[in-house]
Amino acid sequence: LFCHRKNVNIVTDEVRNIDRKNKQVITKNGSYPYDYLVLSAGSEPNSFSTPGVEKYGYTLGSLEQAIKLKHAIEEHIRLGAVETDSSKRKSLLTLAVVGSGFTGIEMIGELIDWKKILAKKQDRSIGN
Repeated sequence: LFCHRKNVNIVTDEVRNIDRKNKQVITKNGSYPYDYLVLSAGSEPNSFSTPGVEKYGYTLGSLEQAIKLKHAIEEHIRLGAVETDSSKRKSLLTLAVVGSGFTGIEMIGELIDWKKILAKKQDRSIGN
C-alpha cells in the first residue's frame, strides 16, 4: 500500500509514551519524531454477513494480510487484462470493498489511486 509513497517508514514496535511537547513517540526500542500523529484504536474485521465474503474475501487487519491482498489484486488484474471472455473479464476486474469504516475507506482511496498504476503495468506486460 505504501510502495509509491515517499518518506514512509513502517515500524513495528511497542509504544511506551508520547512526548507531545517534543513531538516524539517513545517505544520499547527507541523513539521517533513526528510532524503529525494519528492514533488508531484498531478493530476486528467484520463481514456484516455479506454473502461470499467469508469464502472469497480477504481480511485487511495486518501488514501480512495487506501484502496477501495486494498480490491477490495484482493477480486478478493480470488475469483480467488478458481474458477474452467478457463475463470472466468483468468478474476478474471487479473489486468490492465490504465495510465503510476507516480501513474500508482507506482501501477504496488506495484502489482509486492504484488503478492507474495497475493499468499501465498491464499495458507494458502485454505489449501495448
